[in-house]
Amino acid sequence: MSKIVYSFDPETKEFNGVIEIGDVDTLPENTTLTEPKASDGGQLMRPITWNGNSWEGKTLADFRAEFSDDSGVTPEQTQASLVLQIAALQKSQETQAALNANLLLQIGQLQKVGN
Repeated sequence: MSKIVYSFDPETKEFNGVIEIGDVDTLPENTTLTEPKASDGGQLMRPITWNGNSWEGKTLADFRAEFSDDSGVTPEQTQASLVLQIAALQKSQETQAALNANLLLQIGQLQKVGN
């Protein structure tokens, strides 16, 4: 049976994405079984960071309050924020692609050994 683990950057501790792994006793480095959720079970907004015990980030309510209509946020600021979020997602996607490539390589090596 496989497990879902949540990865984070080893330096910044920022959430990197979700990885499905086999049923192993030892988790890969920089991963945890703890799902990135707020203490009330709600959604966390980026940046989401791992503190060693739990995930930290703004709750959706805090995020919405910060960006409410009376916050004075301009469309340009919103666009800049979205550009940063897209860059973070692209980095996460690149990291995931590298992990996938590494796993495929390992599978290929294991298949050669098995034959």
